[in-house]
Amino acid sequence: MTSSTAVELVTTVTGGDYERAVDTANTRGGSTRAVAEHLLNLGQDQRPAGMHTTVAELERSHRQLHDVEYDGDTYWLQIDHHEGVYALYRRTDAGRDASPEDDPISTERTITVDLTIDNFYPDETIQTFVLSAVVAAPPQSLAEDDLQDWAADELFAFTGTGRTTGDSSYDVTVTGSSEAALLGRCFEFG
Repeated sequence: MTSSTAVELVTTVTGGDYERAVDTANTRGGSTRAVAEHLLNLGQDQRPAGMHTTVAELERSHRQLHDVEYDGDTYWLQIDHHEGVYALYRRTDAGRDASPEDDPISTERTITVDLTIDNFYPDETIQTFVLSAVVAAPPQSLAEDDLQDWAADELFAFTGTGRTTGDSSYDVTVTGSSEAALLGRCFEFG
C-alpha cells in the first residue's frame, strides 16, 4: 500500500474496551492482528461513522501504526498506549484504486484537529479521551449554524457514543487546530 491510500475509520475504543483489547492482544502474544479482530467484533453501536483520511496522514501522527491483514483486506491499527486509545482504519473502496493524482481525499481541503471528548451518561459515568484527527475543513462562512452542522458531520463520530439511551450527551472541544477559528470551541451533542 502507498501512503496515499484512502482509508476510513472503522472504530475507536478507549476505557474498558481499550483494556479488553490490550488483554486480548496479551493473551495472543501481543498480536496486533488479535487487537484488530477484537475491534472488528465489537458491537455495531460502538462503531463511529467513518472518518476519511490517508495512510500518509496516519503516519504523521505520533501514534504507533501497524498494517494488519485480516479476512482478505488490509487494516491499519493506530495505537496510543499513553492515552489508552486504539483506532482501526480500513482501506476505502475509493482507496483500492487510488493514486496520488486521483486520491479523493487530496481534492478536499482538510485540517488537523486535537480533540478532548467528554461523554456524559445517565448513570453519571463520564468518559473522557483525547485524540488527533484529520477532518474536512469547516465552511468558509464560520456562521454558528454552519459550524454546528460541520461538527455534527466531522466531529461527532469521534465520540464513540456506545450508549445512546436516556439523557446521554457528548462534548467535543477543539484543543488544537490548523484552523485558528476552531481553537477552544466546544460542540455539544445529545
